[in-house]
Amino acid sequence: MLWRILTIISILCVLGAVAIHLYFFESKQSIQPLRQELLLQLDIQTRAMTNTLPPEPQNQTTVKRIERPSSAISPPPVKHQINNFNAHSDLSAMFSGMTKQTCGVIKQKLFQVQKPSNNRAFALHLTGLNMNASFVREAEKRLWLIYHFYRYALSQSAQKVAFPTIQLNMHIAANESDYNSLIRAREGQPEGTDGMYFLLENQGFVKYSGDEKQALSTLVHEAVHALNFYFFGFTPRWVTEGLAVYFENLSMTKDNQFVIKPALNGWLTKKGLLNNHFNALDIDTLFNSEGQWQTDQKHTLYANAYLFTSFMHDKNPKLLYEYLQQERSNPCNIIPAERSASLLRNYQPTIESEYLHYQQQPVIATFGEYEILD
Repeated sequence: MLWRILTIISILCVLGAVAIHLYFFESKQSIQPLRQELLLQLDIQTRAMTNTLPPEPQNQTTVKRIERPSSAISPPPVKHQINNFNAHSDLSAMFSGMTKQTCGVIKQKLFQVQKPSNNRAFALHLTGLNMNASFVREAEKRLWLIYHFYRYALSQSAQKVAFPTIQLNMHIAANESDYNSLIRAREGQPEGTDGMYFLLENQGFVKYSGDEKQALSTLVHEAVHALNFYFFGFTPRWVTEGLAVYFENLSMTKDNQFVIKPALNGWLTKKGLLNNHFNALDIDTLFNSEGQWQTDQKHTLYANAYLFTSFMHDKNPKLLYEYLQQERSNPCNIIPAERSASLLRNYQPTIESEYLHYQQQPVIATFGEYEILD
Protein backbone atom coordinates (compact mmCIF):
# COMPACT_ATOMS: atom_id res chain seq x y z
CA MET A 1 0.00 0.00 0.00
CA LEU A 2 2.80 2.38 0.94
CA TRP A 3 4.59 1.94 -2.38
CA ARG A 4 1.37 2.81 -4.25
CA ILE A 5 1.00 6.03 -2.27
CA LEU A 6 4.64 6.91 -2.93
CA THR A 7 4.19 6.18 -6.64
CA ILE A 8 1.11 8.43 -6.86
CA ILE A 9 2.91 11.21 -4.98
CA SER A 10 5.89 10.90 -7.33
CA ILE A 11 3.68 11.09 -10.40
CA LEU A 12 1.86 14.15 -9.02
CA CYS A 13 5.19 15.83 -8.27
CA VAL A 14 6.43 15.20 -11.80
CA LEU A 15 3.20 16.51 -13.34
CA GLY A 16 3.31 19.56 -11.08
CA ALA A 17 6.92 20.29 -12.02
CA VAL A 18 6.10 19.99 -15.72
CA ALA A 19 3.11 22.32 -15.35
CA ILE A 20 5.19 24.91 -13.47
CA HIS A 21 7.97 24.66 -16.05
CA LEU A 22 5.55 25.15 -18.93
CA TYR A 23 3.85 28.07 -17.20
CA PHE A 24 7.06 29.95 -16.54
CA PHE A 25 8.52 29.04 -19.90
CA GLU A 26 5.50 30.50 -21.69
CA SER A 27 5.60 33.58 -19.46
CA LYS A 28 9.27 34.15 -20.11
CA GLN A 29 8.78 33.68 -23.82
CA SER A 30 6.05 36.32 -23.86
CA ILE A 31 7.70 38.97 -21.68
CA GLN A 32 11.38 38.12 -21.91
CA PRO A 33 13.24 41.46 -22.20
CA LEU A 34 16.01 42.09 -24.66
CA ARG A 35 18.76 41.82 -22.05
CA GLN A 36 17.68 38.32 -20.99
CA GLU A 37 17.29 37.26 -24.60
CA LEU A 38 20.75 38.47 -25.52
CA LEU A 39 22.29 37.07 -22.34
CA LEU A 40 20.94 33.65 -23.27
CA GLN A 41 22.50 33.95 -26.73
CA LEU A 42 25.81 35.08 -25.25
CA ASP A 43 25.87 32.12 -22.87
CA ILE A 44 25.16 29.73 -25.73
CA GLN A 45 27.88 31.23 -27.91
CA THR A 46 30.40 31.45 -25.08
CA ARG A 47 29.90 27.83 -24.03
CA ALA A 48 30.36 26.76 -27.64
CA MET A 49 33.51 28.86 -27.86
CA THR A 50 35.04 27.75 -24.55
CA ASN A 51 33.69 24.18 -24.52
CA THR A 52 32.94 24.39 -20.80
CA LEU A 53 29.90 23.59 -18.69
CA PRO A 54 27.49 26.49 -18.21
CA PRO A 55 28.27 28.68 -15.20
CA GLU A 56 26.10 28.73 -12.12
CA PRO A 57 23.34 31.37 -12.27
CA GLN A 58 24.45 34.70 -10.85
CA ASN A 59 22.42 37.69 -9.75
CA GLN A 60 25.26 40.12 -10.46
CA THR A 61 27.94 39.62 -13.09
CA THR A 62 31.03 41.65 -13.76
CA VAL A 63 33.28 40.62 -16.62
CA LYS A 64 32.79 42.66 -19.80
CA ARG A 65 35.25 41.01 -22.14
CA ILE A 66 36.00 37.40 -23.00
CA GLU A 67 39.41 36.38 -24.24
CA ARG A 68 39.64 33.33 -26.48
CA PRO A 69 41.09 30.68 -24.13
CA SER A 70 44.19 28.57 -24.66
CA SER A 71 43.39 24.97 -25.59
CA ALA A 72 45.84 23.76 -22.95
CA ILE A 73 44.12 25.44 -19.99
CA SER A 74 40.50 25.03 -18.99
CA PRO A 75 39.10 28.56 -18.62
CA PRO A 76 37.09 29.66 -15.59
CA PRO A 77 33.31 30.01 -15.89
CA VAL A 78 32.37 33.08 -17.92
CA LYS A 79 30.26 35.84 -16.43
CA HIS A 80 28.62 38.62 -18.41
CA GLN A 81 27.89 42.21 -17.50
CA ILE A 82 25.56 43.44 -20.21
CA ASN A 83 24.15 46.53 -18.53
CA ASN A 84 27.01 48.73 -19.69
CA PHE A 85 27.61 47.48 -23.22
CA ASN A 86 28.30 50.50 -25.38
CA ALA A 87 29.72 51.28 -28.77
CA HIS A 88 33.12 51.92 -27.22
CA SER A 89 33.56 48.30 -26.12
CA ASP A 90 35.17 45.42 -27.95
CA LEU A 91 32.32 42.91 -27.95
CA SER A 92 33.22 40.85 -30.99
CA ALA A 93 34.39 37.81 -28.98
CA MET A 94 31.10 37.64 -27.11
CA PHE A 95 29.02 37.71 -30.29
CA SER A 96 31.28 35.52 -32.40
CA GLY A 97 29.23 32.83 -34.09
CA MET A 98 25.80 34.30 -33.40
CA THR A 99 23.60 33.78 -36.43
CA LYS A 100 22.58 36.57 -38.77
CA GLN A 101 18.94 35.81 -37.97
CA THR A 102 19.50 36.26 -34.23
CA CYS A 103 21.32 39.51 -34.89
CA GLY A 104 18.40 40.66 -37.00
CA VAL A 105 15.87 39.91 -34.26
CA ILE A 106 17.97 41.75 -31.67
CA LYS A 107 18.37 44.80 -33.89
CA GLN A 108 14.68 44.85 -34.79
CA LYS A 109 13.70 44.92 -31.11
CA LEU A 110 16.44 47.35 -30.21
CA PHE A 111 15.52 50.03 -32.73
CA GLN A 112 11.76 49.60 -32.85
CA VAL A 113 9.90 52.90 -33.09
CA GLN A 114 8.13 53.80 -29.88
CA LYS A 115 6.46 57.00 -31.05
CA PRO A 116 5.03 58.25 -34.37
CA SER A 117 7.71 59.18 -36.89
CA ASN A 118 5.58 61.19 -39.36
CA ASN A 119 6.71 58.85 -42.15
CA ARG A 120 10.34 59.91 -41.74
CA ALA A 121 13.21 57.47 -42.20
CA PHE A 122 13.87 57.62 -38.48
CA ALA A 123 12.47 59.13 -35.31
CA LEU A 124 14.86 61.17 -33.17
CA HIS A 125 13.60 60.98 -29.59
CA LEU A 126 15.25 63.74 -27.53
CA THR A 127 14.90 63.82 -23.74
CA GLY A 128 16.57 65.71 -20.93
CA LEU A 129 17.44 69.38 -21.31
CA ASN A 130 14.83 71.18 -23.39
CA MET A 131 16.80 72.32 -26.44
CA ASN A 132 15.49 75.05 -28.75
CA ALA A 133 13.68 74.23 -31.99
CA SER A 134 16.62 75.17 -34.24
CA PHE A 135 18.89 72.69 -32.40
CA VAL A 136 16.37 69.90 -32.88
CA ARG A 137 15.85 70.72 -36.56
CA GLU A 138 19.58 70.78 -37.23
CA ALA A 139 20.10 67.46 -35.43
CA GLU A 140 17.31 65.86 -37.46
CA LYS A 141 18.67 67.23 -40.75
CA ARG A 142 22.19 65.96 -40.10
CA LEU A 143 21.09 62.52 -38.96
CA TRP A 144 18.63 62.25 -41.85
CA LEU A 145 21.52 62.89 -44.23
CA ILE A 146 23.82 60.34 -42.54
CA TYR A 147 21.01 57.80 -42.57
CA HIS A 148 20.72 58.22 -46.32
CA PHE A 149 24.50 58.03 -46.76
CA TYR A 150 24.37 54.54 -45.26
CA ARG A 151 21.36 53.57 -47.35
CA TYR A 152 23.08 54.85 -50.47
CA ALA A 153 26.26 52.93 -49.59
CA LEU A 154 24.29 49.70 -49.30
CA SER A 155 22.25 50.41 -52.44
CA GLN A 156 25.43 49.92 -54.47
CA SER A 157 25.03 46.20 -53.86
CA ALA A 158 23.06 44.14 -56.35
CA GLN A 159 20.97 42.82 -53.47
CA LYS A 160 17.91 44.88 -52.59
CA VAL A 161 18.12 46.15 -49.01
CA ALA A 162 15.03 47.30 -47.09
CA PHE A 163 15.16 49.10 -43.76
CA PRO A 164 12.18 49.92 -41.54
CA THR A 165 11.87 53.20 -39.70
CA ILE A 166 14.06 53.30 -36.60
CA GLN A 167 14.13 55.31 -33.40
CA LEU A 168 17.28 57.00 -32.09
CA ASN A 169 17.11 57.89 -28.40
CA MET A 170 19.31 60.74 -27.18
CA HIS A 171 19.32 62.38 -23.74
CA ILE A 172 20.87 65.82 -23.18
CA ALA A 173 22.21 66.00 -19.61
CA ALA A 174 21.86 69.53 -18.23
CA ASN A 175 25.33 69.59 -16.67
CA GLU A 176 28.39 67.50 -15.90
CA SER A 177 27.01 66.24 -12.58
CA ASP A 178 23.82 64.91 -14.19
CA TYR A 179 25.79 63.36 -17.04
CA ASN A 180 28.22 61.62 -14.68
CA SER A 181 25.35 60.22 -12.62
CA LEU A 182 23.59 58.83 -15.69
CA ILE A 183 26.74 57.14 -17.00
CA ARG A 184 27.80 55.73 -13.62
CA ALA A 185 24.29 54.36 -13.07
CA ARG A 186 25.01 52.19 -16.11
CA GLU A 187 28.45 51.25 -14.77
CA GLY A 188 30.20 53.39 -17.37
CA GLN A 189 33.17 55.69 -16.84
CA PRO A 190 32.18 59.29 -17.66
CA GLU A 191 35.59 60.85 -17.04
CA GLY A 192 37.08 62.41 -20.14
CA THR A 193 33.94 61.92 -22.26
CA ASP A 194 31.30 64.28 -23.63
CA GLY A 195 28.89 61.55 -24.68
CA MET A 196 28.28 57.82 -24.59
CA TYR A 197 25.97 55.41 -26.39
CA PHE A 198 24.65 52.28 -24.66
CA LEU A 199 23.93 49.59 -27.19
CA LEU A 200 21.33 47.44 -25.44
CA GLU A 201 19.26 50.44 -24.42
CA ASN A 202 19.61 52.16 -27.78
CA GLN A 203 20.26 55.19 -25.63
CA GLY A 204 22.80 57.94 -26.10
CA PHE A 205 23.79 60.54 -23.51
CA VAL A 206 25.26 63.97 -24.25
CA LYS A 207 26.87 66.27 -21.69
CA TYR A 208 25.74 69.88 -22.14
CA SER A 209 28.39 72.40 -21.14
CA GLY A 210 26.73 75.56 -22.41
CA ASP A 211 27.95 75.16 -26.01
CA GLU A 212 25.15 74.14 -28.41
CA LYS A 213 27.56 73.56 -31.27
CA GLN A 214 29.59 71.10 -29.19
CA ALA A 215 26.45 69.38 -27.92
CA LEU A 216 25.18 68.95 -31.49
CA SER A 217 28.48 67.45 -32.64
CA THR A 218 28.49 65.04 -29.70
CA LEU A 219 24.89 64.04 -30.36
CA VAL A 220 25.75 63.26 -33.99
CA HIS A 221 28.82 61.28 -32.91
CA GLU A 222 26.81 59.07 -30.54
CA ALA A 223 23.94 58.67 -33.02
CA VAL A 224 26.42 57.46 -35.67
CA HIS A 225 27.37 54.64 -33.29
CA ALA A 226 23.71 53.63 -33.26
CA LEU A 227 23.41 53.86 -37.05
CA ASN A 228 26.61 51.85 -37.51
CA PHE A 229 25.18 48.98 -35.50
CA TYR A 230 21.76 49.27 -37.12
CA PHE A 231 23.13 49.07 -40.66
CA PHE A 232 26.26 46.93 -40.29
CA GLY A 233 26.27 45.25 -36.88
CA PHE A 234 29.58 45.23 -35.05
CA THR A 235 32.51 46.88 -36.80
CA PRO A 236 36.18 47.33 -35.87
CA ARG A 237 36.93 50.30 -33.64
CA TRP A 238 38.65 52.20 -36.45
CA VAL A 239 35.39 52.03 -38.43
CA THR A 240 33.11 52.75 -35.46
CA GLU A 241 35.05 55.78 -34.25
CA GLY A 242 36.35 56.93 -37.62
CA LEU A 243 32.85 57.37 -39.05
CA ALA A 244 31.56 58.97 -35.84
CA VAL A 245 34.33 61.59 -35.72
CA TYR A 246 34.11 62.20 -39.47
CA PHE A 247 30.37 62.89 -39.43
CA GLU A 248 30.64 65.14 -36.36
CA ASN A 249 31.81 67.79 -38.81
CA LEU A 250 28.89 67.46 -41.23
CA SER A 251 26.40 70.26 -41.83
CA MET A 252 23.86 71.27 -44.45
CA THR A 253 24.18 74.13 -46.91
CA LYS A 254 21.27 76.39 -47.81
CA ASP A 255 20.63 74.46 -51.03
CA ASN A 256 20.41 71.16 -49.09
CA GLN A 257 23.83 69.91 -50.06
CA PHE A 258 26.17 68.66 -47.39
CA VAL A 259 29.56 69.95 -46.34
CA ILE A 260 31.99 67.96 -44.19
CA LYS A 261 34.63 70.26 -42.80
CA PRO A 262 38.09 69.19 -41.56
CA ALA A 263 38.18 68.13 -37.89
CA LEU A 264 40.10 71.11 -36.55
CA ASN A 265 38.96 70.47 -32.97
CA GLY A 266 42.19 68.78 -31.93
CA TRP A 267 42.71 66.00 -34.46
CA LEU A 268 44.08 68.30 -37.17
CA THR A 269 46.11 71.48 -37.12
CA LYS A 270 44.63 74.73 -38.44
CA LYS A 271 46.38 73.92 -41.71
CA GLY A 272 44.42 70.66 -41.98
CA LEU A 273 47.33 68.29 -41.26
CA LEU A 274 47.40 65.58 -38.61
CA ASN A 275 48.22 67.19 -35.28
CA ASN A 276 51.87 66.52 -34.40
CA HIS A 277 50.73 65.14 -31.02
CA PHE A 278 49.81 61.98 -32.92
CA ASN A 279 51.94 59.57 -34.89
CA ALA A 280 50.73 58.89 -38.42
CA LEU A 281 49.87 55.18 -38.65
CA ASP A 282 49.94 53.00 -41.73
CA ILE A 283 46.93 50.92 -42.72
CA ASP A 284 48.11 47.63 -41.22
CA THR A 285 48.92 49.23 -37.86
CA LEU A 286 45.51 50.90 -37.72
CA PHE A 287 43.67 47.72 -38.64
CA ASN A 288 45.55 45.70 -36.00
CA SER A 289 44.84 48.19 -33.21
CA GLU A 290 41.67 46.56 -31.90
CA GLY A 291 43.14 45.73 -28.49
CA GLN A 292 44.81 49.11 -27.92
CA TRP A 293 41.86 51.51 -27.71
CA GLN A 294 41.88 51.49 -23.91
CA THR A 295 45.60 52.28 -23.70
CA ASP A 296 47.53 55.55 -23.87
CA GLN A 297 47.40 55.17 -27.67
CA LYS A 298 43.65 55.91 -27.67
CA HIS A 299 43.86 59.50 -28.92
CA THR A 300 46.37 58.61 -31.64
CA LEU A 301 43.98 55.89 -32.80
CA TYR A 302 41.01 58.28 -32.84
CA ALA A 303 42.99 60.75 -34.95
CA ASN A 304 44.16 58.11 -37.42
CA ALA A 305 40.76 56.42 -37.64
CA TYR A 306 39.26 59.79 -38.53
CA LEU A 307 41.98 60.54 -41.09
CA PHE A 308 41.65 57.17 -42.83
CA THR A 309 37.84 57.47 -42.89
CA SER A 310 38.21 60.92 -44.44
CA PHE A 311 40.57 59.47 -47.05
CA MET A 312 38.16 56.64 -47.87
CA HIS A 313 35.10 58.86 -48.16
CA ASP A 314 36.80 61.64 -50.11
CA LYS A 315 39.10 59.64 -52.40
CA ASN A 316 37.72 56.09 -52.58
CA PRO A 317 33.97 56.19 -51.81
CA LYS A 318 33.22 53.02 -53.81
CA LEU A 319 35.86 51.21 -51.79
CA LEU A 320 34.27 52.43 -48.57
CA TYR A 321 30.85 51.24 -49.77
CA GLU A 322 32.28 47.83 -50.64
CA TYR A 323 33.88 47.50 -47.23
CA LEU A 324 30.69 48.44 -45.40
CA GLN A 325 28.70 45.94 -47.45
CA GLN A 326 31.17 43.23 -46.44
CA GLU A 327 30.79 44.17 -42.78
CA ARG A 328 27.02 43.88 -43.06
CA SER A 329 27.24 40.36 -44.50
CA ASN A 330 27.82 38.99 -40.99
CA PRO A 331 26.62 41.66 -38.52
CA CYS A 332 27.60 39.87 -35.30
CA ASN A 333 31.24 39.51 -36.33
CA ILE A 334 33.85 41.99 -37.43
CA ILE A 335 36.07 41.47 -40.45
CA PRO A 336 39.54 40.41 -39.21
CA ALA A 337 42.37 42.88 -39.76
CA GLU A 338 44.18 40.74 -42.33
CA ARG A 339 41.02 40.24 -44.38
CA SER A 340 40.19 43.96 -44.21
CA ALA A 341 43.62 44.87 -45.55
CA SER A 342 43.41 42.21 -48.25
CA LEU A 343 39.93 43.36 -49.29
CA LEU A 344 41.06 46.97 -49.71
CA ARG A 345 44.29 46.05 -51.53
CA ASN A 346 42.46 43.77 -53.95
CA TYR A 347 40.06 46.57 -54.78
CA GLN A 348 42.71 49.31 -54.86
CA PRO A 349 46.26 47.91 -55.21
CA THR A 350 47.89 51.33 -54.71
CA ILE A 351 45.93 52.20 -51.57
CA GLU A 352 49.01 52.38 -49.31
CA SER A 353 50.87 54.87 -51.47
CA GLU A 354 47.69 56.89 -52.02
CA TYR A 355 47.04 57.06 -48.29
CA LEU A 356 50.65 58.03 -47.54
CA HIS A 357 50.27 60.91 -49.98
CA TYR A 358 46.93 61.88 -48.41
CA GLN A 359 48.51 62.01 -44.94
CA GLN A 360 50.96 64.62 -46.19
CA GLN A 361 48.30 66.92 -47.66
CA PRO A 362 45.88 69.25 -45.82
CA VAL A 363 42.40 67.83 -45.36
CA ILE A 364 39.90 70.07 -47.13
CA ALA A 365 36.13 70.42 -46.89
CA THR A 366 34.01 68.01 -48.92
CA PHE A 367 30.83 69.22 -50.63
CA GLY A 368 28.19 67.11 -52.33
CA GLU A 369 24.92 65.26 -51.93
CA TYR A 370 23.73 61.69 -51.47
CA GLU A 371 20.92 60.23 -53.49
CA ILE A 372 17.82 60.16 -51.27
CA LEU A 373 16.27 56.75 -51.66
CA ASP A 374 12.60 55.89 -51.16
